[in-house]
Amino acid sequence: MPRQRYLTLQEAVDMVMNDLDSVDGDIDVVSIPPDDSDEDEGNDECTGVAEVADVPGEVEVHFQTPSTEDNTPPPKKKRRTDQGAPTWRKQQPEYTGWQAPSNGPEEAREKIASELSGSTAVEIFEKIFTPEVFHLIQLETLRYARDVKNDQLFSLSDHELKAFIGILLYSGYNPLPSERMYWSKDDDLARPIVRQAMTRSDYLKIKSYFHVQDNNKQQETKDRGFKVRPLLDMINKSFQQFGVFQSKLAVDEMIVRYYGHNSLKQFIRGTPIRFGYKLWAVCGSDGYCYKFDLYCGKEERPELRDQPLGTRVVMDMLSVVSDPGGHEVFFDNLFTSRSLLAQLKDRGVRATGTVRKNRLDKCPVTERKKMAKSRRGSYEQRFDRTSEVLLVRWHDNKVVNVMTNYDAADPPTSTTRYDRTAKKRLPIPQPKVLKTYNTGMGGVDLHDQLLGAYEVAIRGKKWYWCLITRMLDMAVVNSHILHKTAATGDQLSLINFRREIATTYLKAAACERDAARPLPSHIPASLRYDGVGHMLAPLNARRRCQLESCKLRSTKRCIKCDVAICFKCFAVYHGLSP
Repeated sequence: MPRQRYLTLQEAVDMVMNDLDSVDGDIDVVSIPPDDSDEDEGNDECTGVAEVADVPGEVEVHFQTPSTEDNTPPPKKKRRTDQGAPTWRKQQPEYTGWQAPSNGPEEAREKIASELSGSTAVEIFEKIFTPEVFHLIQLETLRYARDVKNDQLFSLSDHELKAFIGILLYSGYNPLPSERMYWSKDDDLARPIVRQAMTRSDYLKIKSYFHVQDNNKQQETKDRGFKVRPLLDMINKSFQQFGVFQSKLAVDEMIVRYYGHNSLKQFIRGTPIRFGYKLWAVCGSDGYCYKFDLYCGKEERPELRDQPLGTRVVMDMLSVVSDPGGHEVFFDNLFTSRSLLAQLKDRGVRATGTVRKNRLDKCPVTERKKMAKSRRGSYEQRFDRTSEVLLVRWHDNKVVNVMTNYDAADPPTSTTRYDRTAKKRLPIPQPKVLKTYNTGMGGVDLHDQLLGAYEVAIRGKKWYWCLITRMLDMAVVNSHILHKTAATGDQLSLINFRREIATTYLKAAACERDAARPLPSHIPASLRYDGVGHMLAPLNARRRCQLESCKLRSTKRCIKCDVAICFKCFAVYHGLSP
């Protein structure tokens, strides 16, 4: 940029006027202060206001000459803005484009009832925690043991893995202070069902090698949830196999308690669980979780990167909904904005959510402080004609803001609140949209409550252990909800449903261990024929009778000799009279 200096302001003005055609862009005129000097200047006898004829010092002119090349930098890419400025009006909402709700959820429930009717708890659980999930755990655990830990003798059968899962489920409703106590023989700690299913050393070895991902693939991805991603994707897929069978859906967050050191750990002040991993989830009003995801920070997918966090989460969670017309979606003020509701309306999704005071898009509603002084139960509404979004501000115990793209405030319903003056609960008006919101918003909280009732009590040292046990508990809760949806007669409670799964896996493993136990090759004659302490006891699995002349498979055994023996062969085998 050329610069020229002049002694007076008039010379600079003349230059600009004469050479105006040779200047491109703006012209800056700068006054340069005179040089500092220690010498006194001027008349000492001069008093009052001095007349100034020109600027002190010199005048510098900055200007840009035209260039034959276009070196103009490209304009910065602006963030995508909303669909248009809102036009808020104090009127009843006027929605267009909505069709009658479909009956997709009812058809999905009929499908569940026909497919799962008469199924046992284990059969329903394995619809969610599928054989593919067991195979993934078995494959990656063996890979980690042999490739990373160099334990070539380690093996993991199907029954051993299911016994391990059974012990985790068992700890949810029968916890002990230490996992090693489950193998104690003391009268006050003994858990025979666990001790018979698996040895403590085998259990601890499986737990130390437990993996669901190949560590060699970590360099191929930037996913911070890499360690649990395969299991998370499989569980999500199995959750969605029956479709979305609830008409009211809620999008919210869940916190998995964790106090260790990891970059994914969150701190959320004022919540029951302040430290842990954050999960986004969409659940039905009955608590069934259709999709969940681990919050890993900055979004890597380009199609969602420019969207606000709340919009990204809601759009991602609602990707499971194939029939938007049959559902209503609810979320809290972490997600809600006018632009999000407008986007959901374009996709045919009915949505309602509470909204923060800094996301009202200049809606001219009464100020919060002024409305807080009004009568409890008073409300007002504003409708945006541009995006067809309704804002309702209601004075409850505090001022509440709600936005919706399909519902209305009128006619109001009634609810009760405690009045300190009257010292009793009194009815107050409640906008219709608030009652609808309270009815449909609790799905994620209900699912979280069911998880906390009998969650796995065994803790681990790996940062992802609590995420794996959380997915196991989520599979049990979802399986129980499917059981209640499909059951036509007596329904199992959640604890009995969990007990049936755990005991089935543990008893099956105990039978497998008993059948695989090697038979004694030789019983000393002094022990076999002493005639003292020989008694029959039941076997867990049939084994061949040890009398040489018998070819039958017996269900009994001798307690002292520890051999399978038929009832009719018992006396002959021990040298007693038949």
